[in-house]
Amino acid sequence: MTTAEKIKKARLDAGITQKDLGQRLGVSAAMIAQYESGKRVPKVETLQKIAQALDIDLSYFGIIIKPYGNLNKAITESIEQNLAKPLNKAFTDPINQAFSKPLKQAVLDAQEKMNASLQNRAEELNEFKDNPEGLISNNLSLLNDSAKKKVCDYIEDLLHNPENLKEK
Repeated sequence: MTTAEKIKKARLDAGITQKDLGQRLGVSAAMIAQYESGKRVPKVETLQKIAQALDIDLSYFGIIIKPYGNLNKAITESIEQNLAKPLNKAFTDPINQAFSKPLKQAVLDAQEKMNASLQNRAEELNEFKDNPEGLISNNLSLLNDSAKKKVCDYIEDLLHNPENLKEK
């Protein structure tokens, strides 16, 4: 589902009109229609306002805002909560103990590799915190053609707003 489709679905689920949502955001109903049709791509800040106006989490739009430094911690906590604790419970079950030692080691090894990979990724992102051009150029190659088009569309949208342009 595209961001445009998600905006429309969330608005309809909330039972409000484009005009109502526009009033909540301080924009016209026509602007909301453009967001919902995909003719305009809202900025992250606008998506935050939309999420707030519709009382939904920003992650609904696929956006998770966390400081780079907390990325590894948040993922590690999620792994601990959703994987490690249930597996440890299973490993301590007497019926599973005969099979559990090699499996537990394999899981711990995989978790260690994943944590190292995530830590490396968090460090890479931190390197680009003050260099957005580097972040974009280094990560653009990771995107498929559809996502690259979205990046281009978003940049084009940003360029149409004079507030986003550097002073000459």
